Amino acid sequence: MKKKGNRYRKDPNRLGGPRHWLRVGLFLAGISALVLAAGVTFSRAYWAVFDSSLLALRAVDVKGLVRVDRRTVLNTLGVPRDANMLQLHLDDLRRRLEALPWVRSAEVRLEPQGRLVVSVVERRPTALVMVGTPLLMDEDGTLFAEAKPQEHLDLPFVTRLGEETPQVGSRVPARFLEDFRDFMETLRALADEGHSRLGSLRSAVSEIRWDPGDGTTLVLNPRGLTVHLGRGDCRRKLLRLERVLEAASRHPSVSELLGVDLDFRDQARLRARLAAARGI
Repeated sequence: MKKKGNRYRKDPNRLGGPRHWLRVGLFLAGISALVLAAGVTFSRAYWAVFDSSLLALRAVDVKGLVRVDRRTVLNTLGVPRDANMLQLHLDDLRRRLEALPWVRSAEVRLEPQGRLVVSVVERRPTALVMVGTPLLMDEDGTLFAEAKPQEHLDLPFVTRLGEETPQVGSRVPARFLEDFRDFMETLRALADEGHSRLGSLRSAVSEIRWDPGDGTTLVLNPRGLTVHLGRGDCRRKLLRLERVLEAASRHPSVSELLGVDLDFRDQARLRARLAAARGI
């Protein structure tokens, strides 16, 4: 006769039984061990890549330097030779370079065979602002560095900027920059068109004085001739100045031209020293 089973006794293999939970525990432990092993392997591989000589920095190429010294660029970057290229923060390196006074913009990129390439665009000085401490002005009107006047005699000297007191890092007034650009670009264009007297005028400008109300006044070498341009219509005024200078050079009664005011629609007012009258 078959022995009857105890229907009240629970099967240990049933879902939720002790053997079921034992198998679940062993499975989860196995998964955890695999994850741990994979993490250790990944970590070792990660640091192996960082320590690999294949990713070491071998050379730094610097392009675009004119006034800035290469050593200054390298010291500013502060990147040691054999540094791991994956650890370089290129945006930070770019910002360091753009903090240099003479650097207008910079690009930093990595190239194969362990090369770090740095491309620099330097600021181009267009004038020396002599209001207080002499400061170099770039094309955008930014006053970017202190300077010694004797080292920049090829630049026009701005000796008046209204009531402004410029500082390093500040910008000149927008209206002055507009007038300055208009004058320089018009003068360059007229010289290219064959106006030789105006071509030589550019190197003769020793001072530029600017006032928000009166506009631009030039002081010319070698004798300090003052030329008041005012504001606007620069081309017509410079062509009129050319005719005035030509006529004054030929007029026998004019010994020296002292001043020319061109801030009129259709005339120029002159100040001149007249030649002494000769007797018969």
